[in-house]
Amino acid sequence: MKSTIHSVLLSALALAGASVSLTPDADAQDAGKQVFELRVYNLKSKEKAELFDRTVKDAYLPALKRAGVGPVGIFKKKDTAEGDPEVRFVLLPYNSADDLVKVKQKLEADTEFAGAAADYLSAGKGSEIVDRIESTLLLGFDGMPKLTLPSADRA
Repeated sequence: MKSTIHSVLLSALALAGASVSLTPDADAQDAGKQVFELRVYNLKSKEKAELFDRTVKDAYLPALKRAGVGPVGIFKKKDTAEGDPEVRFVLLPYNSADDLVKVKQKLEADTEFAGAAADYLSAGKGSEIVDRIESTLLLGFDGMPKLTLPSADRA
């Protein structure tokens, strides 16, 4: 069902896309600079975090790759104390603000994604996986106009 695709995995895209200037002048001024979306997912529990991590690995990342988004950064705190909330950071690069909106549309139409993420997408009221999502949009700058992976010798 299409309404299940409007899950927390995708809703941040719509909200973020609505706040970005899509004027031709903005595109011309910042030509060649990517738009970065940094999402912070606060997850309900350790068990929910495991489902989130599986869904990202097995469904979301492959769908983003099919949609032409990458490289994608997925991060979590290395050392968390017992009782600390589970938090995941996702960094998504887009070639333009328009691409940010188009990716949402591609994911909504991606039946392979919907099938692979069915457990996550079907979580209903009372069994939510995510407590809160924060989404921040950033624009590349002269020193780093596009997201690049660090070289192996620097890692």
